[in-house]
Amino acid sequence: MNRFTYVVFVLALGACSPEKESQDVNEKAIDFSYTIDTVVVDAGENFIYLNRNLNSSGESHDGKYLYNFDPITIALQVIDLENLVLEKSIPLQLEGPNGIGSESIRKVFVTTDGDITLSDDFTISVMDKDGNKSFGFEYGKHDFEGEKLPEGKEIQSYETVSKEGNMLLALYGEFMLDKVEEGVAIFDLENKRFHFKPMDIFKELEEHI
Repeated sequence: MNRFTYVVFVLALGACSPEKESQDVNEKAIDFSYTIDTVVVDAGENFIYLNRNLNSSGESHDGKYLYNFDPITIALQVIDLENLVLEKSIPLQLEGPNGIGSESIRKVFVTTDGDITLSDDFTISVMDKDGNKSFGFEYGKHDFEGEKLPEGKEIQSYETVSKEGNMLLALYGEFMLDKVEEGVAIFDLENKRFHFKPMDIFKELEEHI
């Protein structure tokens, strides 16, 4: 369990007292169910990269496509989830004007327009639906206007990107195992501006590490 998952878990536990939670459970029936399905995707003569258990993938906002990063061929595999076929692969580059800089992509975000944001936890690359890079930046060296993080503070990744692709949020703090995150870093990707917001709630969780 990573620290961010732990933070969310503790927040959920702290939302109500054990006594009140128990009362609520007794007074209200909880209707909760889920299903697990296994599907077979026709990849044709290709192979779908699964060595990272689809951790380097992202779903389109309409739920119709899965974009899976393949570090072997350096490409995004576009899987049609309705017809269960590997529709195409979008070739990417490590270097050059369209370079993503690393084969260690950790997260894939797809906007409502089909644009794609890739992250390796240190570098962000923003691409169009054909794999052409519009811009990119490194967390530690970005030149966005606005605020700067205090000395000794770093972006801790755990990113999320808005569905329109114009905002990126990440946590920040001291990069040490015994320290919790300190707040939210906000990257305005459209206007190339940056600011951050400290959040006291993270300090309350430090004793649980």
